[in-house]
Amino acid sequence: MNALTTHSIDEAATGRGHAAAAEALAFSRRSIEKSFLDMGQRLLDSSRLLREITSAHEGMPGELQGEHFTAAVALLTRLQEEAGKIANLQDANGHRVVALMAMARDLEDPIDSLSKAIRNLGLIAINARIIAAGMSQMTGDFDSFALEMVELGRNAASIVTEFSKAHRRLIDALTHAGSANAAFRLKHEGTLPAISIRLGEQLALIDGHKTHALADVAQSSRMAGVISRRIGEAVSAMQIGDITRQRLEHVEDALADLDAHDPSPATESLALRVQALQLAETREDFSREVAAITKALLSLSSDAQRVLDDSCAQSDALLSNGGTALAGLVSDLGSVTEVLGDYETMRTRIEALRREVGSCVGDMQDRMDDIGDLEQSMRLLSINTSVRCSRFGEEGRALRVVAQEMRELAAYTVEAATTITGGLKRSKTELGSDADPEAGATTEALSADASRAIELLEGVVERMRARAATIAQVGPRTSRLLRDAAVASETYGRHAQDWQGLASHMDQACERIGEGGGDVDAGLLDRMRQRYTMVAERRIHDELCGEEVAEIDQPERRPNAGASASDVFF
Repeated sequence: MNALTTHSIDEAATGRGHAAAAEALAFSRRSIEKSFLDMGQRLLDSSRLLREITSAHEGMPGELQGEHFTAAVALLTRLQEEAGKIANLQDANGHRVVALMAMARDLEDPIDSLSKAIRNLGLIAINARIIAAGMSQMTGDFDSFALEMVELGRNAASIVTEFSKAHRRLIDALTHAGSANAAFRLKHEGTLPAISIRLGEQLALIDGHKTHALADVAQSSRMAGVISRRIGEAVSAMQIGDITRQRLEHVEDALADLDAHDPSPATESLALRVQALQLAETREDFSREVAAITKALLSLSSDAQRVLDDSCAQSDALLSNGGTALAGLVSDLGSVTEVLGDYETMRTRIEALRREVGSCVGDMQDRMDDIGDLEQSMRLLSINTSVRCSRFGEEGRALRVVAQEMRELAAYTVEAATTITGGLKRSKTELGSDADPEAGATTEALSADASRAIELLEGVVERMRARAATIAQVGPRTSRLLRDAAVASETYGRHAQDWQGLASHMDQACERIGEGGGDVDAGLLDRMRQRYTMVAERRIHDELCGEEVAEIDQPERRPNAGASASDVFF
C-alpha cells in the first residue's frame, strides 16, 4: 500500500467514508500477494526438485557409461585375457609335475638294478679275498687286488647311497608338488575360465540394462521437460496476481482521492461508478484466470505424479537388475583375487620345486659321473686280475672267474647308468629354464587390478543407490508441492467473493448521491486515469467519463514481459 492510500485511510474519520472500502480492498490485496507468493514458491521449488530428480534419474545409467565404470571394464577385460593365460600356465605346471614324477618313477628300476650290482660287487670282493687266501702261490699283488675290490665296493655303496638319497628327495618334492597341485585343481579347476565367461555375460547383461535404462530415461526426461514447461506456464499465468494487485490498488487510490478531496456530487458519483465497474471486471478476470490456473495445476499434479512414479520404478528396476549384475561382478572379482592368491602360492611352490628338482638332478648327475669312474675302475681291476691269474694256470682259474664276473658287473652297471643318465637328461629338459621373473609381478598386478575393479564397481553401485534414494525421497516432496499448489489455488477464488459486495456498495452510494450537482472535476478523474497501467482499466474509464476528461493520455504501462520469476511474484 502506498503513502497516498495510507494518508487517505488515516483521514477517513473526517472524509467521505470510503476508507473502509479501501481498507477492505487493501486487506484482500495483501492476502492475494501472500497467497500467490506462497504458490509461486511452491512451483519454483517443485521445478527445482524436478530438475534434481531428472538429474539423478539420468545419472543412474550414466554411471554405467562414466569414467569409473569404463575403467573397471578395462580392468575386467585385461583380467579376462590374463585369466586364460594363468589357467594355461597352471595346467602346464601341473603337467610338468606329473611328467617329472613319471620320469622319477621310471628311474626306480634302474636304480634298484644299480644297487643290486653294487651289492654284488661287495660279494665278489669277499669271494676274491677268500680265493686269494687259499692260493698257495699268492703274493702281495693278489692281496692288494682283494683290498682294492673291497675299497671299490665300499666306494660304490657310498655313491649309490647318495644317489638314492637324491632320488628320494626328488620323489618327495614331486609328491608334495603333486599334492599341492591336486588340491589347487580340486579347489579351482575350471574357476578362472568359468569366471571369465561370467564376467563377459554380466558385462553384456549390464550393457543391456543400460541401453534399456537410457531409453526409459530419455522418455522420462522428455516428460519431465514437458512438466517443467507447464510449471513455467503456470508461473507465467500467475501474473494475474500482479495484475489484480495493481487494479485493486488503483481502486483503493481512487477511493482515497475521493476521501482526500471535496468533489462535487457529480464527480463523486461518476468516480464511484467507474471504480465499481473496475472492481467488477477485476473480479471476473481474476475468477476466470484462477479457475484456469487451478485446472492446469490439478492436471499438472496428476501428470507429474505419473512421471515421478515412472522415474522411481525405472530407477528401482535399474538398481535391482544392474546392481545385481554389478554385485555378481564384484563377487566374481573376489573369487579371482582368491584364485590369484592361490595361484601365486602355487607358482612359488613350483619355483621352489624347480630349484629342488634341479638340485636333485644335479646331485644325481654328479653321482653318475662317480659311477662312470667306478665302472672304469672295475674294468681295469678285472683286466689286471685276469692277466695276473693267467700265470698260475688251474690255481688262478677261480680268480679269473671273479674277474669275469666283475667285467659283467661293470657292463651291467654301464647299462643301468645309461638308463639313469637318459632319464636325468629328460628330467632336466622337462624341468626347463628358470621361471619368468615377471610372472610374480604380473600376478601381483592382476590382483591389484581386481581389487581396483572391485573398488570402482562398488563406487558405481553406491552412487546408483544414492541417486535412487534421491529419486525416492525427492519425488514425494515434488508431488506434494504440486498437489498443495493445486489445492491452494482452488481457495484463491474466495478473495473475489467480497469484491461484488464492495462494488454493490459503491453502486448504492451512487444511487444515494444521484446525479448530483456541480461540475465534474476533470482534473481529479484524469489523475485517476493516469494511474492505470492496463488497457482494460482505461477503456472502462473512457467509456464512462468520455473524452473530455481524458484529453491528456499517458503512455500505456505494461508489466515487463521479460521480468524474472521474483518480479512476477511481486
